[in-house]
Amino acid sequence: MLPSFGVLPVFSALGGLGGVEGLSFNPMMLLHGEQEIEVFAPIPTHAKVDNAAKVTGIYDKGKGALLVIDATTTDESGNRLFANRFSAYIRGEGGFGGVSGLPPGNEQMARVHDPAVASTPPPKLALLHL
Repeated sequence: MLPSFGVLPVFSALGGLGGVEGLSFNPMMLLHGEQEIEVFAPIPTHAKVDNAAKVTGIYDKGKGALLVIDATTTDESGNRLFANRFSAYIRGEGGFGGVSGLPPGNEQMARVHDPAVASTPPPKLALLHL
């Protein structure tokens, strides 16, 4: 099971995007993009943590801008606990002439796809209580 609580400590850093020098945008135009987490074991059951985050990329996607934010969570001894990478798409902020970033990495799989089976649920399925 992935310990998804590893993304929670850096939420304050993401909320602070509006305070980044030189970055001004309407927060209503912000969309959550991709998210990655790297977990470093062992994970303590109790710790005081420190979070450091920085914008590591800004890409011009035409109709919007894509921000990449890297964040690291360490314990009080300086041991890395989590590394997070978030991307945030800001609608209406593109067209500034910057690099567009890497092309999508969603290439077709090199193996035969898993079989699919069609199944129709019973009409009264929503009425059933388990």
